[in-house]
Amino acid sequence: MSQTTSPVTSAPTSPSKQWPNPMENVQTPLDKDEVHQVIGKHAQPNSNKILIGWKNSPEGNKALDHYLNKVCRQGDHVILLVVLPTSLFKTSGFGTDDRKMERKALRDMQEHAQTLSVEKIKLIEEKGATASLEIVHGERRYVIEWLAHRRSVDLIILGRKKGHAPAKGLSKVFMGHPVGSTVQHVLHKVSVPVLVVN
Repeated sequence: MSQTTSPVTSAPTSPSKQWPNPMENVQTPLDKDEVHQVIGKHAQPNSNKILIGWKNSPEGNKALDHYLNKVCRQGDHVILLVVLPTSLFKTSGFGTDDRKMERKALRDMQEHAQTLSVEKIKLIEEKGATASLEIVHGERRYVIEWLAHRRSVDLIILGRKKGHAPAKGLSKVFMGHPVGSTVQHVLHKVSVPVLVVN
């Protein structure tokens, strides 16, 4: 199993052409080195890497709680993923003020995620695992797919939102429950196990 050697806080290197970087064409008002951040400890060699789609939402916390109570093993490395939007609102046409407001709002969201993750990382470490927080700007479904391949994860855990439209096709056959477009995309695009928590 390959070991990721990128620094603790860095902009990502380009992955292979097979897995295009979803942030390549992102137009974000944040600086380039803020588009992708990694906070926390590195995965140890041969550790079982778990990617959890966490954003301090009910479904994200449900996924994390399920990991802590049912899946967690000593020596795991957990990647808590927070995907921030690339844009929060359309500009009103006044330009500079809109850009400053959006930049501040995105920075506030980023700092809020970092603050909240400290407690979550501590809970994971109490179980004998290590953890890191990755903050990425982009569309959630593509970021999850890209990061899963880039980090060579062994398992993805996602929470399911309530109130989705009925599942169709393979999702209906395998899940038996309504799932959202992000979950459906991940189920069809990644080759590692995906655990969806209802």
